[in-house]
Amino acid sequence: MAYTRTSLSSSIDIASVNMSVRGRLRHSACDSHQLEQEVTKLRQSGILTVLASGNDGMYNAVSGTACISSALTVGASFKDRAELDWKCSNASALVDFLALGTEILSATADGSYGSMTGTSIAALHVVGIIALLRSQVPTASADMIESILKSTAERTIDPRTGLEFHFPHVKSALGALVSSTSETQRASNDLPLETDNSSLLLELVGAKRITIQGRLIMAKMRMRILQVLGPETIVGAISETSYWAEHQAGFDSDKLDLLVGEFGTDVRFFRDDPITPYFPQ
Repeated sequence: MAYTRTSLSSSIDIASVNMSVRGRLRHSACDSHQLEQEVTKLRQSGILTVLASGNDGMYNAVSGTACISSALTVGASFKDRAELDWKCSNASALVDFLALGTEILSATADGSYGSMTGTSIAALHVVGIIALLRSQVPTASADMIESILKSTAERTIDPRTGLEFHFPHVKSALGALVSSTSETQRASNDLPLETDNSSLLLELVGAKRITIQGRLIMAKMRMRILQVLGPETIVGAISETSYWAEHQAGFDSDKLDLLVGEFGTDVRFFRDDPITPYFPQ
């Protein structure tokens, strides 16, 4: 997962990471798990981790790593309706979404096709939805995508426990995401961006986190930032026109010079808090 975050994501635009890991049943969140830190770092970089809840038919537990709360945990529904298939899916308050997971036609390892059932196949549906949303709005943050998926989802109830789950509605989520980012874009068009960023460098030196904002930000901005600053930098989207970049050692003048050289006057830089910009005198 660290390789995905630090190396692959600098050359490939990754929307989501998927894992289906068997393990002991968990009845509560396991945020002390050794993978939790990497899942959180991926989320901060704009990459959502999607985990299968397991196929034990439990009503109050998930298996393996599905207990990590910063990930999205997915259970299986029937293929023809938004209802939990409790015979092949674990369910608990740790489950974020249900997705189609019963008798799904899928590619197989031998190059042909076959019917597959379980939460692993259900989780892949959510991964695909996230990739679709990101392809349409490349700068959407992980938190924004999760929030919109949940707010536009169909709600379904486990009759055994009364727990409520989200069943994603792709068309509604896509419409809401595009609408939300369009509002941000319109607001950003009023930004006075014509500035000499070189005068900001002294104010920004030593900051561990900076914000890069501008109406000319493009879909590949995140990869450009990583290519300039290197894989030890964490980059995440704030909105369609803003990114944050974090470097634990702090940004020295050389790194800031590289950023200014790359983006020139197309963007404006802020230290730590994007609400309080450092404008040139």
